Formats: sequence, C-alpha cells, structure tokens
Amino acid sequence: MKKNIFLVISILLLISIGGYFMYHHEKQEKKEEYFTKQEQRVEKFLTYNIPKFKSVTFTKEDVSPMGLPYLEGYINNDKKLDFVAHVQPNDHNFEGRMGMPEELDALFRVDVKTYSEIVKEEHNK
Repeated sequence: MKKNIFLVISILLLISIGGYFMYHHEKQEKKEEYFTKQEQRVEKFLTYNIPKFKSVTFTKEDVSPMGLPYLEGYINNDKKLDFVAHVQPNDHNFEGRMGMPEELDALFRVDVKTYSEIVKEEHNK
C-alpha cells in the first residue's frame, strides 16, 4: 500500500515538474519572439530615417518598472551613437519613440517617419 502511494505521488510530482518546465520554456520562447519582432521594427525605422545607417547592434532587452519593454543598442558600430527604443504603451510595439544623444539625433532626416508610416508608404508603392 505504501509503495502504491509513493509511486502515485512520485508520478504526480514528475508530471508537475515537467509541466512547469514546459510552461517556463514556452514563456521564454514567446518573449524571444516578441523582442525579435521589436528589433526588426527598430532596424526598419533606423534604416529609413538615417541616411548614413549601416548596422545596428542591440545590447539589452528588458522591461521597465512600469511594465513596458525597451531595447538598448547603438548604430554603425559606434557606441557613442547609442539609443533606447521604447514601445508604445497602447499596443506594446515600437513605433519610433527613442532616447538618444545629440550626435545620433543629428543623423536623422528632417522628416522622421514612424514605423507605421514607413510600412504604409511601402504598401502604397
């Protein structure tokens, strides 16, 4: 009798642990997919709005204390041209809001377009 109870408890424990790890793994995959999508949006925004843009390097992906994800990085292999790309609170996607030093700000076009405006313009062509 004791063997059966021990066996049942062991099986339930193994199933619970396996379920936890599957849940955690799935959650991590969704987070990685989300940040990959945001990186693509930031890169498209930078490519369109900075004429001398060559490359982007992302250095950090995190969530602010307010619960909004953000990305940190720099462009053209120059760490002085760093930025923090913030997502929109309403739809949790990057549109064009960035914190940056004056050196990077000076590289932007005069008529900066948001990510959505860029996509809309591409679809109209």
